[in-house]
Amino acid sequence: MKASQTHRRIAFDTAGYIAEYAAAAVKKRIPGSEKLTDAQREQLLTLLAEFGQLNKTDHTYTGSVRAGLAKPLSVTQMAEKVDPLRLTDLLQGEFWDGPSANWPPAGCGPSASTWTPP
Repeated sequence: MKASQTHRRIAFDTAGYIAEYAAAAVKKRIPGSEKLTDAQREQLLTLLAEFGQLNKTDHTYTGSVRAGLAKPLSVTQMAEKVDPLRLTDLLQGEFWDGPSANWPPAGCGPSASTWTPP
């Protein structure tokens, strides 16, 4: 995908992927997580699911309406999430380390600034 992307889409897709990886680590009981009780671990998974808009069952990220809408809303059109950017494209683009790396954008909302995947 070579089209320019808004900060909103980059920010929320990145948050989704980070939350997905963090949830996987919590479920695997990574070193240091022994400080959490089972109840706290479940609370953290719930937090990560909300933060990254993860699937509540398997904690995977498949996109979010926070990142953008596939179709404009109307009285009869419900919100449909846009397909997420690929994690490999986000990583390859190194958007966090460029001349316009004012990351994260204020409010993570739509912006005139865009990023074009490599």
